[in-house]
Parts: sequence; C-alpha cells; structure tokens
Amino acid sequence: MNRMWQAITSSDHYPAQLPVNDVLGDICDSLAVHHTLVLKAPPGAGKTTLVPLALMTQPWVYPDESAQTPPQKILMLEPRRLAAKASAMRMASILGEKVGERIGYRMRNESKTSSQTLVEVITEGLLTRLLQDDPALTGISAIIFDEFHERNLNSDLGLALALQSAEYFHDENPLRLIIMSATLEGINFSKVLPNVPVLESLGRQFPVELSYSKTLPVTENLASPMAQLIYKAVTETAGSILAFLPGQKEIRQLQTLLENSDVIKKASVQVFSLYGSLSIEQQWAAIEPLKEGSGYQRKLVLATDIAETSLTIEGISTVVDSGLCRVSVFDPQTAMTSLQTKRISQASSIQRAGRAGRTSAGHCYRLWGESTQASLAKQSTPELLQADLSDLALQLFCWGVSHTDELNWLDEPPLGLFAQATDLLMAFTAVTSDIQGQRSITAYGRLMSELPTHPRLANMLLLAAVLEQKDATFKWLERACAISCLMSERDPLHYLNADLDKRVDILLGDSHVEKKFLPWLKRNQFQMKQLQKKLSNLTTPVNESQFDALSIDFDACFELAEHEVTAFLLSLAFPDRVGLSCQQNNRYKLSNGQRVSFYYDDDMTAHNFIVVAQSGGSRVNNSSPGASIFSAAVLSQESFERIYQYQINDVVSMYWDDRKARFIAEQQRCFKQLCLSTKATNTVPVDEKRRALLALLKNKGLRLLHWSEEAIQLQARVQLAHRLQCENKLSNSYHTWPVFDEPYLQSIANDWLAHHLDSIKVLSDFKQINVEKALQTLLPWPMLQQLDDLLPERYTVPSGSNKKLDYSQQTPILAVKLQEMFGAQQTPSVANGAVPLLVHLLSPAGKPLQVTQDLASFWQGSYEAVKKDMKGKYPRHPWPDDPLNFEATALTKSRLANKKT
Repeated sequence: MNRMWQAITSSDHYPAQLPVNDVLGDICDSLAVHHTLVLKAPPGAGKTTLVPLALMTQPWVYPDESAQTPPQKILMLEPRRLAAKASAMRMASILGEKVGERIGYRMRNESKTSSQTLVEVITEGLLTRLLQDDPALTGISAIIFDEFHERNLNSDLGLALALQSAEYFHDENPLRLIIMSATLEGINFSKVLPNVPVLESLGRQFPVELSYSKTLPVTENLASPMAQLIYKAVTETAGSILAFLPGQKEIRQLQTLLENSDVIKKASVQVFSLYGSLSIEQQWAAIEPLKEGSGYQRKLVLATDIAETSLTIEGISTVVDSGLCRVSVFDPQTAMTSLQTKRISQASSIQRAGRAGRTSAGHCYRLWGESTQASLAKQSTPELLQADLSDLALQLFCWGVSHTDELNWLDEPPLGLFAQATDLLMAFTAVTSDIQGQRSITAYGRLMSELPTHPRLANMLLLAAVLEQKDATFKWLERACAISCLMSERDPLHYLNADLDKRVDILLGDSHVEKKFLPWLKRNQFQMKQLQKKLSNLTTPVNESQFDALSIDFDACFELAEHEVTAFLLSLAFPDRVGLSCQQNNRYKLSNGQRVSFYYDDDMTAHNFIVVAQSGGSRVNNSSPGASIFSAAVLSQESFERIYQYQINDVVSMYWDDRKARFIAEQQRCFKQLCLSTKATNTVPVDEKRRALLALLKNKGLRLLHWSEEAIQLQARVQLAHRLQCENKLSNSYHTWPVFDEPYLQSIANDWLAHHLDSIKVLSDFKQINVEKALQTLLPWPMLQQLDDLLPERYTVPSGSNKKLDYSQQTPILAVKLQEMFGAQQTPSVANGAVPLLVHLLSPAGKPLQVTQDLASFWQGSYEAVKKDMKGKYPRHPWPDDPLNFEATALTKSRLANKKT
C-alpha cells in the first residue's frame, strides 16, 4: 500500500474493524493484473465504503505522475439514491472531507462533485447515459457495480455496455470492472467474464435467532398481524427494530396503528418510515441514530426492501419481516406494468435477517412458517426477464445495437419482450427499418433518449414542446412535464380517486394540497422544472412534421377544450390505453383490447371516453373482474376522433350475436382494437360471412346443425371404415378413409360446409342444412360406392326383408324379428365378413328378446327358453322346434299357410 493509503488508514475515522479490510490488498493486487474482479461480501462487511477508498490510491488512477493528465475517476453504481448519497458521505467523513471533494455523488437532479473528485458514486441509470455520451468513458479508470445481486435492469444493461466499451476502447488503459455482491448464487459471471477472479470477504455476522409464525395469504391485510409481531419484538428484545413490508401503503397503515399503541408509547419507541418516494430528508432521518434529548430510547423503522442490503441503519438488533415484497411485472398482452405483491426469495430472507446481527446477537421474527421458508424461490427473478424493455431497446439502438445477441449478457433479454419494445419504438418513429429489414435509430429516437423518462413519456414531452411553440395557451409543456413526473413515481394522493387532471392542477399550482403532502409537491415541482430545462436544451428541435409522421392532425390539437388537454397529452404516450365505456359495471374497453374497471365510488365513472394512465392489480369487487384503473383523464370522443382521424379505420365486422341469436354485419369505425361507432350494413362479402359463421360453429360445435339419422349413420360408417383400415381389416380397400370425427370435420369445414352458410341469418337457419348431402361431398363417387359395398346401409335377412343397420354404436346393430332369421346358421356380417353384426332379435311386437353375435349358439341354447316363454304370448306366430329348418318369415302362421296354398 502507498503513502496515500497509509494516510487514510491512520485516520481516527477509519473503520479498521470492518471485515473487508482483510481482502483489500488482494483486491488491489488482482486488479493490477486481471482488470476484472468479483467480490462477494455480506452486508455490513464494509465493501461499499472501503473498496473505493482503497482503489483510488492505486497507480492506475494516476496515469501521469507529472500531473499533466488528471487522475482517472472511479465510478461506483448504487441501486438507490439514498444509498448513493449515504455511501458518499461515509467515505468523505473517513477522509475528513466534505462531500464533493475527493468523494462525490451524482444522481438525477442532484450532484456534488468537483475537479478534485476521484470517486463518484452514481445511481445505476446514469452509467448508461455516460456511456451514450462517451462510449470510451474518457477519464474513467474503473467502474464498481455495488449490490449487483439485486439484478436491476439498469445494472445488467450497464454491465453489458461497459464490457463492450472495455473491449473496444481500452486496449492501452484498461477499464477495471469490479462487481460487488452479497451473494453469488444464481449469477453465472463466467458467462461474460471468463476466468474472472472471485474474492470473498467472510464478514462478521453475529448469530440471529429466528422465530416463525403462521403463514398468511399474500392478499391478507398486514397491519394487524405485523403490529402483533412488532409488539412481541418490543416486549421480548432490546435495541432498535427494522420491520420489512412490501410497500408504502402497508407502511402507512401500520404506522397509523403503531403510533396509537400503548405498547409503543410505553417502550419509548420512535416510529420512522423508509421507502423510495420519501424525500431524502425523511429517508435520512430513518437511518440516522436517534437524536439526543429526543425522549425516545429505541427506534422502529418500517421499510420496504430499500433497507435490505445497501443501507446501514444504526442500532438495529431486531428484524420483523413480513416476507413480502412488491415487484414490477410487465404484461406483454396488455403492454402494461403492474405492481405485484409476492413472497421474497430465500436469499432476500437471509439478507433481511442478517440486518439484526451486524453489531451483536439479534432476533428475526418472520411472519411465515418454517415449511414456507423451504418452499421460497432460491433467488429473485432478474428485472431484465420480466420488465418492459422499451427504454433498454431505445438505449441499445442509440448504442448501435439492433439485436440483443450483439452484447454479452448475464441473462439474455427475452426475445419476445425486446421485439414488442422495438415495435413500440417504431410506432413512435424512434426506430426505422430499411428495405432489408435492418432497424436503426432515428434522429427523433436520439432526442427521446436524451430525456430521463420512459420512451412513451418522452414522445409526449417532445410533441408537447412543439405544441407549446405554436400556442402556449394550454401550458402544453408544463402540463406534459407534470404528467411525466406523476407517472414516474408512486402517487400518495389517493383521496383524489382516479382523476389525473386534479393531480396535474396541484403540480401546476392551480389547486392546493394537504400540508402533509408538501414535501412530495416540492420534489415533483422541482423535477418538473428540471425536465422543462432539459427540453429547452435539446440538441435538435422537433417540428410539427413529427405529428404527420405519427398520423396525428396537428391543427386539431388546438381545438381541444382546456379540460381535455391532460387526457390528450396522455394519449400521446399511451395510445393503446384509450378507453370507451362498456355501459356496465363501470367497465371500459381499451384500445389494446384489455377491459378495466373503476371502483363504484369513483366520480370518473360518469364519463364515457377516457385515457388510462395507470391500471393493474385485481379487483376486490367480483361483479367487475379485471384490472383496476388507478388514474385516468377525460377526453371527449369527438375531440379524439378529430385528432386521430388518420388512424381510424372503417371496417366491416361480422359476428354472431348470442343474445339475439342471429348473424350481425356492421360497418365499424375502429381505433386499434376499440370500436368507436357502428351501423348495420347489407354489404356483406361472402367469404367474410362464411369465416364468421365457421368461427361460430368452431366455438359452439357442429351440434348447431340438424343431424338427421342418415347423416349420423353416414358419419358412423366412414368412422368404422377408418378404424377397420387402421386395424388392417380392409386390405382390399383402395381408398384412404378419413377419421370423420368432429375435430376432423371442423378442421375441413370450409370444404364441405362453407357454401351452405350463405343464407343463414338466424339460429334456426342452421337446422335447414342437409348435413348428409354436405358430408357426401367429401367422398368421391367411387368411395361412396365402396362404402355401400363394405358397410351397406341395409342388410337382407333370410325372410327377404331389407333391414336398416345401425352403425352409431361400437358394433353395427341388426334389429330384426326372430322369425325372420329362421334358417340362418351363421351370424350376419359386413366389411367382407370382417365385422360380425350384433343381432337384436325382436318379438313379433318389436320388443327385444335376445342380443347375440353367435346365432348358431342361440338356436342350440337360448332359443328353447325364448320359445317356451313367447309361444303362449304370441300363439299366432310360428315357434318351430327346429328353427334352422323352418322358413324364415315375417307372417303369422295363418298367413304363411295361405301363402303356401
């Protein structure tokens, strides 16, 4: 170690007791040779604080000792703003300096750096922008990916781009890449970093006593059971407590319950909240030690997974864990991202419990059973595999990559999600395709990438800037910036129901907000101003021709009423979320095909036409299933149709109306999957009508048709021929017999049924189709002839009568009066003797007497008993003692005698 490092470690503020000290020398030695490194170190080991300080003393940070070339910076990525700021402050305090000198930080809308800065702590998303601005990362010697096990989308993207930057631009001055993680399970670093050295700091973990309880359903309200578990922890343990909950909603509910609790008051416990959308000041208060003279002896921090690994909260010796987290999951079918509450992974449960054992033995109370612990997933799913990839795709196209396989990934982005993201960018004209199908970024796409927002919101902001230049009456740009801020962070103003316009008015200063929301208001208004400033400094202005490229009527935008502006701007970002009321249960159909609902007590249900900003989750009200609308704005249908007239298509729609039981043909005006208006039409293309009715038959089944006895028998005969052929019992057949069951007939319905559907208007018309004749069209005349030969419809019995055969059962049936079979020694058969008939012998009255496939045995055995029983009941009919030598007849004895005379 050099003199600079000796000066740092000799400082009174240097934490020599931290476990990572034991491997700092190995880290520096390894990076001098290999340039890449993976460090596994548990929370509390000191890696976030001490590794950057050790690296900034290395020779490769100072390429020119004469100081003609400034030192090369080290970037350290943190997944969260608070962690970035906190780690920078801890490092600066060790050096005895203020933040902004040798240690600085940078995040969106806030930074503290200077020309002296050697270590710059940044939030993960900033690395991508630094690389886009300068792919060579000039002046950067190393990148540290901290808390990489969290596997955020930005960290995976940043690593992939940094790997390519290191390969292409750092032959002479290698770019060092250091990945620091609390766990390595489930991460295959060798895939992108072959032979990478892996070092481990064992950390110093005190024992944590685990306590399990009854597992609750994920959907159950957590406030009461978590409160009971916290009361138990307060009573049984000393020291401060960290409680993990899935989100701010649960934190607010629990905090309200706890602050009125005698248990909490008696124990002198001060309750804090800690989640992402709080102000930095509020977050900082939660992680700092209790202030002297506050009157409190212990603290209780109610936190989301923000406190799982990257933050150190002073004095924590007990953890109370709900076992739940809230994750963003993208639904490709609806192109919507929803927050879902899920059970944490085993890795997360271990990280959370470890928070209680950093400085002494601790306790962890788990709101789930021990058997549930064993069933948890080993690791959390990387965000890259389940997120909306629109922004990632935009960044890749700006980087010059049109296919994900051009980069090295720990986990390849799903092809379907990437293709969907690319389609969205093409719809916004951010990406274009040449004749060969090669896709590339457009100038408009590069402008979108300069904005720190989702591409959807970037499209809205850029178009709002054009409208602002033309006429600023409606505050287009300011309102668009307000919408963007509201869409970019969680919304605390639940008392406003789903009305997005009311929230926009608050941000614009046109409406007031409750005092407790003033920090939220101040933060969002600051972000609005920063966004407006960014838009005013764009490299290339957008003009109204972009509206033509997107097929939007530019002039019609200025005909909007003022109360429609928010909804229209929202539609520029989310054209697939334009909604039309279904006139039932407060449900709306969106232009992406999804159906969503308001709650019954929401004033927004009075409006017929809306644009949805946010929706997701599952509804509580069973009468209105589907996703819930969290925020939306109102737009008149007339205004929408004027502005989007070039995207509205006239189509003829044909379908079967089950309620009216008739075929409907309509002329529809449609925007994407949304039908704006309909009118009946008599102009029905024959092929379209046939397709619609065939689809109905496929859905309802061929039972809609009238299956006459003849049709049933024809189908059964062909099916029997098919079965016999499969069993090699039709060796002399020169035809291939089809299976002829319903699935087969459905699959070829267009061949035998379609031309019979032209006259159908109501349900009863299906019964007029002659199914037998329709089926016969599938069999050429020679095939029908052979069918009659092999499996005839009728069979001539010994009496001379021509009896109808029934092929509807497994074995063909011959039903005949017993007397008409006198003299028949052999059982009758079909298919050249391959299939014996099942003979139903009937009484003179046509009632069953015997069923047999062995006539010879019947005459010799059962006949005698039948004769004895029937002779008295039917004395007028012959019952000879020797039936094999008696004339078969359908006549009575007297008529038979008369016939002979």
